[in-house]
Amino acid sequence: MRKLPLLACIAGSGLMLVAATTSAQQTDDRRYIYAGGVYVLQDDRVGEADGGSGGTFGYGIPIAGTNFDVEFDFTFNSLKTETDDDRDFQRSGVANVFYHFSRYNSDSRLLLNFSPYLVGGIGLVEEDLLDQSENAVTVEAGVGLRNILNSHGVAVRADVRLAEVFNNSLAAQGQSDSFTDIRFNVGVSVPLSARRSPDSDGDGVADATDRCPNSAAGVRVDFNGCEGDNDYDGVNNSLDRCPRTPRGTPVDPRGCSNDTDADGVLDAYDECPNTPPNSTVNASGCARIRDTDRDGVTDSADACPDTGKGVKVDAKGCAVPQTVVLEGVTFETASDVLTPNAKVVLDDQVTALKGQPDMTVEIGGHTDNRGAETYNFGLSVKRAEAVRDYMAEQGIAASRMTARGYGESKPRASNDTAEGRQQNRRVELKVTGQ
Repeated sequence: MRKLPLLACIAGSGLMLVAATTSAQQTDDRRYIYAGGVYVLQDDRVGEADGGSGGTFGYGIPIAGTNFDVEFDFTFNSLKTETDDDRDFQRSGVANVFYHFSRYNSDSRLLLNFSPYLVGGIGLVEEDLLDQSENAVTVEAGVGLRNILNSHGVAVRADVRLAEVFNNSLAAQGQSDSFTDIRFNVGVSVPLSARRSPDSDGDGVADATDRCPNSAAGVRVDFNGCEGDNDYDGVNNSLDRCPRTPRGTPVDPRGCSNDTDADGVLDAYDECPNTPPNSTVNASGCARIRDTDRDGVTDSADACPDTGKGVKVDAKGCAVPQTVVLEGVTFETASDVLTPNAKVVLDDQVTALKGQPDMTVEIGGHTDNRGAETYNFGLSVKRAEAVRDYMAEQGIAASRMTARGYGESKPRASNDTAEGRQQNRRVELKVTGQ
């Protein structure tokens, strides 16, 4: 007959605790262990019941992002009856769900800074009474208080629970099929890991070492918590519309090179950055004036008006047999993929070859001496072919061009210095016939 009043008491206590606390809390999702004592006021089973005591060990798993914990508790306690048989006992395994109104200590003076929680669970229980063992199902619910003792999160807690034990075996014998025990629990919970440092922007770098504490969500950051800038132009990768700007080139807020003279050629590639307004310019950003190809022969006398930059010409402005290093023709690291700047340079050569339709050329690829010799030779061949193929795509007949790789066999400078190796990594254009 005491079940309904007790349930009403616990329900009322739970409502009072809800009113005394707030629910908006951060969570602590570290797993923990619990150990404590239990005192049981047991319901009548085989006679006038007395109190029993025992211990509980538990393993708790907080549910990330919530104030809920799942805890698996294993309890052993005595059951004392009027038979004075101290060997009577009860042991159980229960899966409980805890709801903490706060993950931290309460500010309530009424609760002495303890934070309240609700608990409910279901499990199996074995009871041994008068040398007879019975298995049953138990359902429990209760309320409690918790106080965190230190910065690691070690906490003491105490609660009272109603445990309803359902025993079908006793029902078959004409006895009550359930009993309501009152269980008082007191114990300590200990987190199994250290508390993680705050990470306000969620980038994986703790606030204590985060030099960029307000990184945008989803942005990849370095070990300092800052977004990368692969081309070192001062514009972060996520905002950089021109992610391969040459180092040291002034850029606009989009990460792209400026076009100071507004001639349509970005400063990074403009060989004549101060062209007068409204001038017609070539691919290098230079105005087409009397000597458009800047070969030393005026346009009026130039039989080959589009000779490439640096090409030696005869009196008519046409190329003579020679070898020209194609400065600016570069590739992605360890590959034969042309960079955007390289294509700009090659466009000039395409124009020159179109102006001299009888000219034939050899495209030679060269490398420095780093890496295996056979690998370098193969890479030089692929790079020469990549230049030939690009120029063919721009309209130069493939029959006019020969691609050849030299690997590391013909260095221009010493391979002992970085500067020398850079000079040796090159593509040359050799005029082989007119």
